[in-house]
Amino acid sequence: MWLCIDQGGHSTRAAVLDEAGRILVDEKTPLETIVRGPHFVEHDPRELLESVTASVRSVALQLGRDCARVRAAGLATQRSTLVCAARHDGEALSPLISWQDRRGQDDLCRFESQADRIKTLTGLRLSPHYGVGKLRWCLQNLESVRRHLGEHDVIGAPLVSYLLHHIAADGGWRVDPVNASRTLLMDMRTASWSEELLALFELPAELLPAIQPCRSPFGTLELGGHAVPLTVATGDQAAAVYCAGEPAPATAFVNIGTGAFIQAFTGETPLLDDGLLSSIVWQDAHTTRYVLEGTVNGAAAAVDTVSAEMGRRFDPAGSELRVALEQISAAPLFLNGVSGLGSPDWVADFASRFTGPGDPAQQIAAVYESIVFLIARNLLRMRRQLQLGTLTVTGGVSRLDWLAQRLADVSGLPVVRPTESEATLLGLAYLVSEGRCRVTDDASRFEPAPSAAAQRRFADWTAAMDTEVGHRRSPGPT
Repeated sequence: MWLCIDQGGHSTRAAVLDEAGRILVDEKTPLETIVRGPHFVEHDPRELLESVTASVRSVALQLGRDCARVRAAGLATQRSTLVCAARHDGEALSPLISWQDRRGQDDLCRFESQADRIKTLTGLRLSPHYGVGKLRWCLQNLESVRRHLGEHDVIGAPLVSYLLHHIAADGGWRVDPVNASRTLLMDMRTASWSEELLALFELPAELLPAIQPCRSPFGTLELGGHAVPLTVATGDQAAAVYCAGEPAPATAFVNIGTGAFIQAFTGETPLLDDGLLSSIVWQDAHTTRYVLEGTVNGAAAAVDTVSAEMGRRFDPAGSELRVALEQISAAPLFLNGVSGLGSPDWVADFASRFTGPGDPAQQIAAVYESIVFLIARNLLRMRRQLQLGTLTVTGGVSRLDWLAQRLADVSGLPVVRPTESEATLLGLAYLVSEGRCRVTDDASRFEPAPSAAAQRRFADWTAAMDTEVGHRRSPGPT
């Protein structure tokens, strides 16, 4: 048996799985996301840590004597979430600043002339979503952080590092390369902190935890009085691509939750593309593997945002939304830049809007459709360099059959959806068990159906997005 901890934006889930991929014990603890204005998105560090420890405690109580049978544990977290903490005891000196947060946006503008060099070293865009802008903001704005810095007692901790410090018995400060890369301070080819980037962003190396492979000793975790070795740490999206075992060739993986993340393997060599990201997806003692990645910031986050603005929520399985989706041609288009427009356009302050009037059900239907269109826009870019034959979709939003079918129709690729939607958890179990824990189930399959209406709406949406993006990139008045 293996213990897997999946720390996400809305909750923490801890589960124990067996070799057949069956979830034997499961506990989910909700987590509050604090939104303070358009650019500030946070979690309370103590609440988040307690959500992890409470979930693990509950699992231990349910397992009882079987805690002794758990061979190893793994931890997967949000990748770009960061906290500043006191190095000596781990006390948080800042909020946990979410991956969705963009508070460092104005500060990072001064580094635009170096954006190409940053992309070459990291595979990533110069973006406020990544940790470096958040770390610089903390140093510039939080007195407690500056005071501890003067005492050489500050750690800029990616979320996984903060959690490992508190739940692993030895209390060290470590981070895996998947999460380290999302600080924008790691050289993706060497999987080490870049002296060049540290100098560019004016940050001392002492601020950062030690990088070690995703599979390596991360200490031990106490489970019902038993010490369980923590052997894997990684990012949530990186774990998700292993949900069905070793990824099949020519398959793109689309995990649709708060955001949507599109990944396709490029092997042991990173592949650079101006509009997409190149990311480390796994590293052990023998290999480092990379993916080409697209990012949609507004998936469930867009549904939540628009629902909150209209003061009404629709059940995804309800008849009113189903009718609106079936009659989508009557709905306005939604130009979706919730939480910032991600790849391949990268407009941080994109103003989302509907192209015309529509009732609330039509508007929410258009938001779901925009998720499909944003994913398809990324796939078109990805297919310039990679041959793709199948899409595997996971995550809560993917459970909507209409969305899975629409994605197949628009992309022209078969869409496969595993029965179990918790891709991060299952992928983490596969990695922690070194391939012994593997789920085999009957996945749903959605074949592309030629649809002139769907292609026409995608073309209209694409034209509207191109116009809007062009306006955002045009120089303003001098």
